[in-house]
Amino acid sequence: DKSGLALSLASVSNPRGSSPPHKGAEELLLRQGGATMRASTSKWLDAGFAKNNRSELMITLRAGERPPAALYMATANDASKRDPAAWLVHGLDRCGDWAPLSSIKGYKAPLA
Repeated sequence: DKSGLALSLASVSNPRGSSPPHKGAEELLLRQGGATMRASTSKWLDAGFAKNNRSELMITLRAGERPPAALYMATANDASKRDPAAWLVHGLDRCGDWAPLSSIKGYKAPLA
């Protein structure tokens, strides 16, 4: 949220993706006392990226949660070719349609 606190998430998934054991999108959730905390030490790997030419992360907020004010990402230092170079963030509007919230292209991740 705007104060820098992690949002409470209901679920995280990787539609059309595939991940090795313990590297799925659900690994990005760290639950503590019913709240979802930041888990920057977790790792999500989409082995389906080469086949799909993209990865998709579906994040569902808990009911009543405010929309996010910022996006926080961390990348690993093992394979820079897997670092994100572009992403789109969409949200459901009041009519149930997907609406663009943010679009980044040509991003260069910092080197470790």
